[in-house]
Amino acid sequence: MDKPSKIKILGIDPGTQVMGYAILEYFFGHSKVETMGVIKLKKILDHQEKLKEIFYRPRK
Repeated sequence: MDKPSKIKILGIDPGTQVMGYAILEYFFGHSKVETMGVIKLKKILDHQEKLKEIFYRPRK
């Protein structure tokens, strides 16, 4: 089976107060960061509401 020439990798640093994320692209031996950031959840007390905030967060 041939190796794919282009791979996207999603990295998540889970946290209950601050969650980090990054999307990387690996292409023919070179890599680049497509996007990265944090979602701050300190002000939301309910765990289900935190998950809802992550899910409905506007996408770029």
